[in-house]
Amino acid sequence: MRAATAIPLVISLLALAPATGQSRVADWLPDRCAGVIQVYEPGRLLAPIRTWIEQQVEDQTMLARQIEANQELTQARIVALGLAASAGVDIWEALAALLGDEIALGIAPGSGKGPAVGLIVRWENKALAERLLDAILALAQVSRTERTTTIADQQCYRLENDGHLCRVDGHLVIANSREAMLAILETRAGQRTPITRGERFRAGLQQVPGDAVASLYTDLVRLRPLLDRGRDEPGKLREAFPAFLFGGWDWALRHSPGGVAWARLTDDALVLEAHLPGETPRPATHVGFTQPGSPQRVWQARDLPRYLAELRIARDWSALFREREALLTLSGVSDANNFATTVSNLFGGLDFVNEVLPHIGGPTRLVIADQLWPADQPIPVPRLPAFALVAPLKPDAPQSLRARLFSAGQMALSLINFDAAQKGEVAYLLDIDRHADTRMVFTTFADYSEAGMQMDPVADTTGGGDDDAPAEVSIRYNFRPAVTIVEDQVVIATSDTLARDIIDRVRAAPQGRPGDPDTRADDVLDLDGQALVRILRANHRELVINRMLEEDQSRADATRDIDIILELLDQVAGLNLRVRALADGYRGTLSLPLRSAR
Repeated sequence: MRAATAIPLVISLLALAPATGQSRVADWLPDRCAGVIQVYEPGRLLAPIRTWIEQQVEDQTMLARQIEANQELTQARIVALGLAASAGVDIWEALAALLGDEIALGIAPGSGKGPAVGLIVRWENKALAERLLDAILALAQVSRTERTTTIADQQCYRLENDGHLCRVDGHLVIANSREAMLAILETRAGQRTPITRGERFRAGLQQVPGDAVASLYTDLVRLRPLLDRGRDEPGKLREAFPAFLFGGWDWALRHSPGGVAWARLTDDALVLEAHLPGETPRPATHVGFTQPGSPQRVWQARDLPRYLAELRIARDWSALFREREALLTLSGVSDANNFATTVSNLFGGLDFVNEVLPHIGGPTRLVIADQLWPADQPIPVPRLPAFALVAPLKPDAPQSLRARLFSAGQMALSLINFDAAQKGEVAYLLDIDRHADTRMVFTTFADYSEAGMQMDPVADTTGGGDDDAPAEVSIRYNFRPAVTIVEDQVVIATSDTLARDIIDRVRAAPQGRPGDPDTRADDVLDLDGQALVRILRANHRELVINRMLEEDQSRADATRDIDIILELLDQVAGLNLRVRALADGYRGTLSLPLRSAR
């Protein structure tokens, strides 16, 4: 099957015309809404969707063949074609008429079991949309007299589960309850204040650019009571690691009047952007969630061989640990203290809190790269990529600290080895080497065949195994730890190959300057989509077996589902998420680059 050349369906659903500026349908939503989603000129999305579907059919992809073989989908298509024909149009014209030229979805706190939800569609071709809706209601037996009711002087239809539908002034209104429908119709009639008059809503929507295809607004003032629900101590988090990662976001959510997000399309990517403003500057207890850029070595993880992904976190870890009692619950503080004690012991008594953390700079990086498996060595199941934690030292860190950290790394690997031996697992051989004039301590297995015999092999009990496949061993064989300190970077890797690759990149990198794009204190998540697909395909059999066991599927059905997922993932080139901490909030950008047509 040749490479997919069309925009993925999830992207096509957002391929709309530019926003028209001032909303019209949102004027019908009451000001008690806590969230509003707007889609601008949605009828324009059908052309790219149609192109994508036709490309799937032409390529005879797994997804296309599965859809064609599905009887329920075939019957639904026949019904849709019949409804469109009854109105004298084709199915694409019918869908465009029903979607209209603007959509607004409002969500508000409900008086019952769940939230109140209302959907409003403004029809551009009112006559055609009315004919199509009449046909749909007749087919669903909704337009019968006993299903009609009057709400705010408008005729409505009762749907299942207390839902209601109404047509008024060229608009389609659907709500999940009578109360929600009443609120929308009364807002339309001027009896309630619309959300579009609210200061917070207007301030949020002013940030949405004119080329946005959709937007989301959330009124965080109304949602604040939900943020402390189920917490032991309001404003504090239970787990230390999530708190140090996301505690700044949690504070911003609790002190922001409202957040806004929007979607844009460029020539080759879907871009999602969001802004979470704050009402007050971040307090002293939370300064550790921001870290000014520093002139560290500027090296690109994407330049590493077999690169897969990178996570960059900009935190002042020492400041966060000092303020742990303000950030964590009592149990969280206890866990953080225990972690520090364990790491200190693992480092041979080196005080993690007072002797290590104050000298750690930023950003901290987690780098992931694929591994190579020689044909004469056993293959672990599953085959995992290699990971490396890279933490830069501050420029004023004493030279003695580097030697102590290297020695602590050796001791930590020795303790890990000792623990494995006590458990009857194959122990590592530790060795010290120099790569590019940089010392590193690394590990290897004494004998690969011995490792294969002593580790528990993973058996395929579902049938379909390959007798000619290389010997397989347990997941532990993926990990051969290595520790090194190159220039100002402390590297702890699960593979000596990845550690050597990082040494090469760091030594070849120029010294950064404050304000350089790659030294700014942003949180970044970057993923190479094609590398991810390659790794998943390398574990295809294990993915199929796992789905068979979890979903109770046959091998054929599980293989089909996994192949469809991989086929869809193959159409996305990657992912890049960048989050910047502001003085009082956050701004983030998520980019999903698409594979170019060829």
